[in-house]
Amino acid sequence: MTCQEATREPGRADERRGPKKREFTKTQEQLLRAIGAETAVSGGLTCTKRELAESLGRSVQTIDRLVADLRSRGYIEVEMRFDERGGQLASVYRASSCRRSPD
Repeated sequence: MTCQEATREPGRADERRGPKKREFTKTQEQLLRAIGAETAVSGGLTCTKRELAESLGRSVQTIDRLVADLRSRGYIEVEMRFDERGGQLASVYRASSCRRSPD
């Protein structure tokens, strides 16, 4: 599955009424769903932050900030990969086994 396919959120009506404190932003929820699904299917979501940003319609800086937050709270793990010359390749994003993604 491509990064873009994994992060696509199915259409659904917003059922919230009134202000409610959210544990995650909408984009973090999309990230957790995509990463969780790909972790279950293939062991992790492999893509760059730029690909994540483009598929979610956000900036790379926003994705970087949201991924860092999810990592620090223990929801995801990120495996950085490098080629034989030390150049960075697409990272592997995995749902952490000690936390559960939101439904």
